[in-house]
Amino acid sequence: MKPLCLTALLLLPSLASAQNTASIVPFDNDSPALKGFEFSNDGSLLVEILPTAVLKTTQMRQNDGVSVRRAKDLPAFDGWIRREMVLINGGLSGVSSDRPDGLLVSEGNAAALANRQKLRGQPDSDCALRQQERLRLAGLLCVTQDGRLSIGKFDPDRVSGGTAAQDKTGGCRHALQSGPLLVEDGKAAVCPRKSDEPAENRSAVCVIGDKVWLVVTKKPAQLDDLARWLAGEPGKPRCQWALALGGGDAAGAVYAPKNVHQPGKQSSYFGPGALPVASFIVVRKRP
Repeated sequence: MKPLCLTALLLLPSLASAQNTASIVPFDNDSPALKGFEFSNDGSLLVEILPTAVLKTTQMRQNDGVSVRRAKDLPAFDGWIRREMVLINGGLSGVSSDRPDGLLVSEGNAAALANRQKLRGQPDSDCALRQQERLRLAGLLCVTQDGRLSIGKFDPDRVSGGTAAQDKTGGCRHALQSGPLLVEDGKAAVCPRKSDEPAENRSAVCVIGDKVWLVVTKKPAQLDDLARWLAGEPGKPRCQWALALGGGDAAGAVYAPKNVHQPGKQSSYFGPGALPVASFIVVRKRP
């Protein structure tokens, strides 16, 4: 058996190589029309959930959030885009545009507490999902200590003292409560839309095998259409779990390619990203 220290040294080159080759792969889809960003769910990229309140400058008003398109005004943005990066709006806002609506844990610290508000069950509904009482923000996005993402049902009874729930992979270094869940165990988890339900811009995150997708629609879309597309077809599944991040004019993403500072390269915006949000999900190369 090799000495422990030697074994560790032999592992270092492969780990460094994995981090150096880690990348974000943009992709397009026509129906629904969306922009997606795929990356490996192996911890090789740095994934953070950051409340905008701690990122703002002193010149910004206290109760104002920051939109995706205004994120370029944050001092942190210059550091993020020195390496390949994608930034997407986080969960919903609460009583003010910079206060998260629901649990938010960032770098192990609670920035907002759990939302326990429930939607009343409708026993007479044709959709089984509406028949039972359920949490309004029913999903939890968790980034574990080793940098891997998981999505699951949010259980407020497993949250104690303002820290994220423990799950089978360990504690959450970053966590975001949002909703609705779009895909559960490989099946679409959204009821068919009502006749008067408007289409709007959407953003979501999904776990697909050993990959993660961040997606934002290019034009208004129906939530049930997006959920069915993310779930895939019988026998040809896409996402095992998917979680809605936001909608309307707040939904948006910005992508910075590798070596964005070189001539001819620039960051690209997708979705409106015009309204303030309370948090961002940032994926980037590790320092």
